[in-house]
Amino acid sequence: MAIISRRNRFLFLPQPRTASKSVTAVLERDYDASQIGGYHKIPQSNSEKWGDLSDFWTFTIVRNPETRLRSVWNRGPWEQPFLQWLQWLDGMPVAGWRTADKRLSVALPLANRLHPFQRPLDQVIYYEDLQSGLSALPFAKENFPPPPQRPWQTSHPDLTEEERKIIHRVARLDFEVFYANV
Repeated sequence: MAIISRRNRFLFLPQPRTASKSVTAVLERDYDASQIGGYHKIPQSNSEKWGDLSDFWTFTIVRNPETRLRSVWNRGPWEQPFLQWLQWLDGMPVAGWRTADKRLSVALPLANRLHPFQRPLDQVIYYEDLQSGLSALPFAKENFPPPPQRPWQTSHPDLTEEERKIIHRVARLDFEVFYANV
């Protein structure tokens, strides 16, 4: 799915487990935006259908892959403990995640969900700094309403070293995107 506002000239590319539903609701309510494509399914680019989007502000939200994958697992329900679930993911090619369990499509690395609009992102907002990132959008009104924050979802200090190593292997490309501007 992408969220588009022709009046405000932006294209939001939501990523699973990054407050995208809350942000989408605000964009639709306050910024004259509408969805194109199904939830977490980016529509195929079609310039005749969507028109010229080259001057639209294109942005997304990314989240620390450790907390994003933990959030995917928390939303299960999965039959195995977190470490076993990570080992299962680690042993499977990413291409097989969608067919193994449809719930895994939200765990796909960001690079596997890149949008087909053939243009770079203008802004990447960090989930961990969501309010100030949203307020910095060029079209943001004075008081961009904050999406609900759940502080317990931004950090998982209880991860073991083995879990962290597997997450870094499984989500290597997510880490590259997440830390690109740090």
